[in-house]
Amino acid sequence: MAKKATKENIEETFAHFEEVNDDKSGFEGITLETMSIPFIKILQDLSPQMKKSKPEFIPEAEAGMLINSVSEKLYASPLKVVIGKFERYFIEWKANRGPFVASHLPEDIETNAKLMRDENYRLFDPATNNTFSDTYIYYALMPDFIEEGICIISLTSSGIKEAKKLNRNLMSTIIPGTARRALPYFMIWDFNVVEMSNDKGSWYGPKFMFNSFVTQNQLTHVVNERKTIPNKTLDLKMLEEDKGEESSFTDDPKY
Repeated sequence: MAKKATKENIEETFAHFEEVNDDKSGFEGITLETMSIPFIKILQDLSPQMKKSKPEFIPEAEAGMLINSVSEKLYASPLKVVIGKFERYFIEWKANRGPFVASHLPEDIETNAKLMRDENYRLFDPATNNTFSDTYIYYALMPDFIEEGICIISLTSSGIKEAKKLNRNLMSTIIPGTARRALPYFMIWDFNVVEMSNDKGSWYGPKFMFNSFVTQNQLTHVVNERKTIPNKTLDLKMLEEDKGEESSFTDDPKY
């Protein structure tokens, strides 16, 4: 019979690592530019993981599941997450759902008088017809899958409405029994996936619900992991892989 895993025998199994008196010399070249940062994505009906003809096909995948873009691990919702950092960009795409062009800071877009809104409320440049997608980026840890490290959750289109609710809660939650506001990374959230629809079609979108405050051990880990979050801009060209059918249904921020 297999030995049941406990905290004690797990520590014993890996105790020999503590005996190594060495550092990371020889790995200095592994930087943000030479590694993949996983994105946690919601699988949609047209995601390549759902299609047998695609190399990304995963037999166990189902629409509405969450997937790690690097490990290809599937997660059922709700997935527990702790938010370690937030960023916002406007992603510029070529016309007609074309490829990635560039990322822009919000202040650069909001002061650009040349940009206009089309009939679907999409922001675009009339000189190029390129579109600009408001995108919220969350650097997150998953307490139940702590070995995965920092992952990215990107929300745009219909997800912005839910992201704004999450941001409100991240900044306004009070620590029980005190008058002090909790820091955003003091809290664990359930990342739920819910079915959404409008007159253009249906898709799966995010919904975040408060789960609990982090434990002391979890907080120590979160604080340490936050130190590894890169200070430079994430390579947002990676978002091109995440242009699913949802965006064709939900470009209007009213949804």
